Amino acid sequence: MPKVMLINVTHSEESRVGIMSEGVLESFEIESLSRAHLKGNIYKGIVHRIHPALEAAFVDIGAERDAFLPLDEICFKNLDEEPKSNGRANGGPGGKRQLRIRDVLRPGQQILVQITKEQFANKPPTISTFYSLPGRHLVLLPGSDDTGISRRIEGEERDRLRKAVDELKREEGFGLIVRTVAGLEENGDDLTRDLDYLKRLWANVQSAAKSQQAPSLVYREHDIVQRAIRDFYTPDISEIYIDDEDVFQRARDFLRAIIPGSESVLRLYRGEQPLFSAFHVEEQIESVFGRRVPLRSGGSIVIDGTEALTAIDVNSGGAVRGANPEETAFRTNREAAGEVARQLRLRDIGGIIVVDFIDMRDPQHIREIEQLMRDEMRLDKARHETSRISSLGLMQISRQRLRPAAAASSHVTCP
Repeated sequence: MPKVMLINVTHSEESRVGIMSEGVLESFEIESLSRAHLKGNIYKGIVHRIHPALEAAFVDIGAERDAFLPLDEICFKNLDEEPKSNGRANGGPGGKRQLRIRDVLRPGQQILVQITKEQFANKPPTISTFYSLPGRHLVLLPGSDDTGISRRIEGEERDRLRKAVDELKREEGFGLIVRTVAGLEENGDDLTRDLDYLKRLWANVQSAAKSQQAPSLVYREHDIVQRAIRDFYTPDISEIYIDDEDVFQRARDFLRAIIPGSESVLRLYRGEQPLFSAFHVEEQIESVFGRRVPLRSGGSIVIDGTEALTAIDVNSGGAVRGANPEETAFRTNREAAGEVARQLRLRDIGGIIVVDFIDMRDPQHIREIEQLMRDEMRLDKARHETSRISSLGLMQISRQRLRPAAAASSHVTCP
């Protein structure tokens, strides 16, 4: 089966997007009305209170809770009012003292902020004045003059993109990052079109900020359908199925605007079975919410989350046990490595993850599992780092959370 994207929007309470590769669910996102996606939204807020001990401010953005703004997330170029001190945020030469949060902000001050981390558990949303507006191929950074290319792009492709970015007509005060999205045209027209779109978008944000009263929402990030097409559609996806005609038309217009000529991949699904059932996705989604995930060999992985970290235990379970326990452990760990990486993406687990692999004695086997884990994690769009396997068989992974965890988006803890 080719790689396909499935967009299920027939339920009024929630929308779901899944990407299938060879019949296996590789990516899954859910957005419900009760937990709207807030990351990327831009608000005109009011500084509610200053917390000197945390070197942070709490900003009223019109939500139930004030948002958290640390000092190192404040871009001075994007402030309407200059800091009171001549110091520097990170210290500086000539005896200049380090800037404090009280030098930069004051209660009652109006400020334009963007949500960078969603509210999670008892933690408020984190906001920043380092704005970023993602397009199909570029991320626009208002208030910055820096340019960068994603670390995932390497070799000749990186050199080609660096040259293409240098040739773009950019205004001062707009930084750029080239994203890792395949299908970029050789002549750079995609970059030019993306940059023009993002500059128009930023102009609209500034216009709205001037006309609205604080606290208020100034810019809302795209909905789950448009985000999925913008961020996850690649040339190897042969078809995009959508089960609602209005959303299908909106997706076609959006695709025509950002990737002209690609509208032919869209399919309006009219089957009798629900879309996710027809592609056998529902049973795979169940594993996202279960504690134990079975492996084809008969083993399993068990995922337990705590306040500090997520622990993943690899069990051989009913795996066929041969005469060589080392080989059994190696085969089970190989299968588990791919499933662990997949579950981290599907569940969007962030923070520290500790994987307890089955003990192996052969150093070659240990190195192969380490390399396999790194290879599997390369499919992940989130920033991450993986460690070596320790003498106790433990591997540590740190991973950026991209959105609220899947369980948090559709489950409510009983009081």
